[in-house]
Amino acid sequence: MSRRSGIYYAAGVVTVLTLLTFKRLLFPGESEAHTQPKRKKALFFGDSITQHGLNPSINGWLCQFADWWTRRVDVINRGFSGYNSRWGVLIVDEVVVSENPDIVFVFFGANDAVDTWVGQHVPLVEYKSNMEKIFDTLQTKLPKAKLVIITPPPIWEEKLEEMNRAKGRHPTLDRTNERTLQYANVCKDLGAKRGIPVVDAWTSMEGNNVNRANFLSDGLHLNSAGNTKLFKAARAVVSRYYPEFTQEALPMHMMEW
Repeated sequence: MSRRSGIYYAAGVVTVLTLLTFKRLLFPGESEAHTQPKRKKALFFGDSITQHGLNPSINGWLCQFADWWTRRVDVINRGFSGYNSRWGVLIVDEVVVSENPDIVFVFFGANDAVDTWVGQHVPLVEYKSNMEKIFDTLQTKLPKAKLVIITPPPIWEEKLEEMNRAKGRHPTLDRTNERTLQYANVCKDLGAKRGIPVVDAWTSMEGNNVNRANFLSDGLHLNSAGNTKLFKAARAVVSRYYPEFTQEALPMHMMEW
């Protein structure tokens, strides 16, 4: 940098600092931070499919949301492996309401839909009641928050049998795709009743045909393709029903350098 360029640079810095000083003197109640848009908070509440959503090795669907919302929305993962809607009711205040998020995605049902002899099983009628209770809490205590329901994804029984044999277990199935569909339909009915947008993961992953195997790593959890499919389906719902939360609509946090 030449001496002349250095003088110009120093003069520019002095000018900016002087203007900022005058601004603070003229508007003492206005801070620089106050003029910058705040980041929104998106909270994802569910089971292991949500917990694994921030795993980059499987192209986690929450990793993809975090990338889409970079410097715009903070992604909060509240996924709990093995949990069902019954346990979700018990912790919704502590892990969701306490965060005061701007948008909440609720994603239970995969574990509720296991067979009756498994401890995680929640009968269909109770599942519906539990989901109602979760959304009663959210709509009462977070009245400004946007809400989204995600249905459980499909099951691939053949892969589950294969995994059980590989682990030395009896191949008897504790999950079926047909039963999981019943729980997915509860989510869709609940969304229609309450006016809450629904991400139909079961249908988007082609739950009604053998192609669903392409989206599942072990017959239950999502592989990379499944994570991408879920992200795109959820992003489409956000874009349609909550366009103010799209990447294009949200300003970046803090000014560009």
